[in-house]
Amino acid sequence: MRFIWKYFRTRLPVILALTAVVAVYVGVTSDFQADAPLAEQISTATGLQISPDSIRFIEPFDAANLHSATRFHELAFLATDGKTPHRDLYLAKVKLAPGPRLIDVSSPINLTHSDAGDDYLFEIHRHLIIVSTRVLGQVRSLTVFDLRGVRFPEDENWDTLQRTLARLTDFQKTGRWKGIAKTTVRFDNPARNADFSVEDTPGQFALSLRWTDSSQTRHTAQVNLNTMKTADPGIQVLAEVRLPKRPVLWTVDTVRSLDWIGPGPIEWAEGRFFAMKDRIHQLKYSISGDDESNGSNVFAATPRHIELKLPEGTEVGDYNRLTWPPGELEAPVFSRKKTGEGEWIPADPDFVKTLPNAPPSIYKTYIRTDRSRPYTHVNLYAMDTRQLSLHMVGGHEDPISTTGEVGTGQLPRDKDTVEKIALVFNGAFKTIHGEYGMMADRTVLLPPKDEAATVATDDDGRVALGSWPTGQEIPDTMASFRQNMDPLLENGVVNPKRRYLWGFTLGSDISQMNTIRSGLCIRDDGILIYAWGDDLTAITLGEAMRAAKCSYGIHLDMNPFHTSFVAFQMTWRGDDVLPKFEYRKLIKDIRFWPDRYVHGAPKDFFYMTLRDTAPPGQDWTTQHITQPAPAFLPAIFKREKSSISVLAIDSDAVQPTLLPGVVPGMAADRTDSVADNLPDDLNMVGEMLLGKWSSNRGQMAEGTIVATLKPDAPTLYLDADGAMHIAAWNPAQLRTQNAIQGEWLIRNGEVSGTRGEILAVGTLDKWIYLARGNGATVATEFMKMGIRDAVLFDGDDGDILLRSSGRMTTIDGTPRDSRDISPAALRFSARARGPFGTRLSEFFPSAADR
Repeated sequence: MRFIWKYFRTRLPVILALTAVVAVYVGVTSDFQADAPLAEQISTATGLQISPDSIRFIEPFDAANLHSATRFHELAFLATDGKTPHRDLYLAKVKLAPGPRLIDVSSPINLTHSDAGDDYLFEIHRHLIIVSTRVLGQVRSLTVFDLRGVRFPEDENWDTLQRTLARLTDFQKTGRWKGIAKTTVRFDNPARNADFSVEDTPGQFALSLRWTDSSQTRHTAQVNLNTMKTADPGIQVLAEVRLPKRPVLWTVDTVRSLDWIGPGPIEWAEGRFFAMKDRIHQLKYSISGDDESNGSNVFAATPRHIELKLPEGTEVGDYNRLTWPPGELEAPVFSRKKTGEGEWIPADPDFVKTLPNAPPSIYKTYIRTDRSRPYTHVNLYAMDTRQLSLHMVGGHEDPISTTGEVGTGQLPRDKDTVEKIALVFNGAFKTIHGEYGMMADRTVLLPPKDEAATVATDDDGRVALGSWPTGQEIPDTMASFRQNMDPLLENGVVNPKRRYLWGFTLGSDISQMNTIRSGLCIRDDGILIYAWGDDLTAITLGEAMRAAKCSYGIHLDMNPFHTSFVAFQMTWRGDDVLPKFEYRKLIKDIRFWPDRYVHGAPKDFFYMTLRDTAPPGQDWTTQHITQPAPAFLPAIFKREKSSISVLAIDSDAVQPTLLPGVVPGMAADRTDSVADNLPDDLNMVGEMLLGKWSSNRGQMAEGTIVATLKPDAPTLYLDADGAMHIAAWNPAQLRTQNAIQGEWLIRNGEVSGTRGEILAVGTLDKWIYLARGNGATVATEFMKMGIRDAVLFDGDDGDILLRSSGRMTTIDGTPRDSRDISPAALRFSARARGPFGTRLSEFFPSAADR
């Protein structure tokens, strides 16, 4: 008996463990169908709809081994929560009995949260999970998750408390104290189809990508999975940005994200705080009264205007569609203005960037719109959209994407952009406050909402404000957009939809909530205005926009920690080196740390760069070339290369005209000359002489055929709007009154023929290219530039002229005091350019603006 007891005593723990396993195996698994696939069992337990055959275990294990029932095993799978058909990538832990039969499963962690994007392909390799996401029928990015966790920089920016708080956030989101590192591999242009594989050989640990773009061109690239870098064009590798967060902001954000608390209590506390703050300010004013020095001295100390005088012969034509700076504003509420109120003055002109020979790009003033609070000012900053281009960046935390994409939170690091960055200002509300849409550089973070107030940009560098038309898809020409609530101002009406809540969710006693607010509005002349002030309601902010003569306005962010308006000076120092930067807060009262725009901002923001007017490529010059007004936006560029001369002309700034020259028997012969350096068209900036009339060269002038147009021959023609085109002649398809034929130099991307000295015309996007020189060299240069169609003319019978420093010269700089007027000519004259700021309806030709 003692022997039996000794035998069982030494084995009792094993027996009890096996008994427990059997009990679990028999009892716990009774809730699951014994013969059901594992995906179906986990779906039953979690409520997720798991894609069959998508389950992948992080580490291999033997499902037939009973030890698998005693500890958790980690796996990943694709699933949808049933609310949308789009799948997300989930991570979960399971205990399994042989079969396999599910014993227990942890709460799955959603790694991608791509409600509008479908995760359709993923692979696990070592410590990495790589997933591909399709959005709106296109593959825009891949995401690499590193299960080893997130590493924080070893620098003075992170203290012990901030590291602890960050780890708590990681645990809350991923169930891991070290979190999960995330890197996005983004296609510069969305792919129609994409595939990937991992190359893991000695000396090679890389992600190999293969994709097809919209033009059916096949591409390949590689990403080093050790360094998470690539040298291949066409893709960007963006690591998730993590920065320390103030304890107060961390607490607010964390409490908001808890399902059992939510944003309500935070909004309640904020409302009470701002209400108390407003009462204190009113009490101070009732005691001290109004004061001329209350902010107005900041504006009074700045010079009013900066006079610019261009050298003679610099520009021709008029630009009468924009008064800059804007005219003085009238007081909308009070009968008497304070010092500087409504008067526009340059904003820090010694620091804010402008284009060469241009006036200050930003002017500022202030206005008062609250009769019961005369001490409140709305600061207005007018931005010259002729000089400044608008861009958008998603924060590394917000907007919370529904497409699987993540914002960089950083200003660009490439040389071309860095040295043009002039200004940065805040974006709009967090996703939790309405899930309003955003797309940055064609990367959709949140799809657009119908009727939402929208700021957008397009490929031509225009910025537009308006309400998103109902049912409209994102236009192909749109580059970025950001939405926020209803319009604050529309067609001169403040709060046209009578919205009650503007940035909070509770309480009638705080329905007006006076606090720091910001907004963006646009005038009919294209001027963009940023508005900011303290102790504002949405209505007083909107009234300031109306006083600034805006036609449409959108409410942006609020809160002293989230609003900013900062001028930047940045210098590029190398591909992997942080740009050198300086900044000045144009609004002194902001409490946002502007360094974060460089290192990584948690929320979205706008930035503005000096407008790049040059054509693609290097070595273009505008020296001594007379420009269409305004000259600080040059539209004509010259390049000497490989014994050829090339002119690039911006078609948005010129009006082309086809002149027939002397045609036998035609009454409308040309009578102008270039005598005394003065052509008959005082706005002329350039002209290409195409040679004398010939019955063998097809030509049409003002609708009259003066030489038979040959079918399928290369034809230079003007459409009904006066725009120039190159196409094979087809009278059934081409509608024109003015046309002239030459010979093909390039057709459909292939060189058709060259000969000796030629003149050539080619087009690409908005650019018109004129060239003179050796035919083969011109063809080679045009092909490198991407020109797919170009027509040539005899170089011995023509020439290219341009206005240079007020006089006419040949393209090589030789003065031309006179010339033969008999050749046909393609003339370019300066024309008034429209504003770069407009209404959103211009981006949707088929939809009415709201």
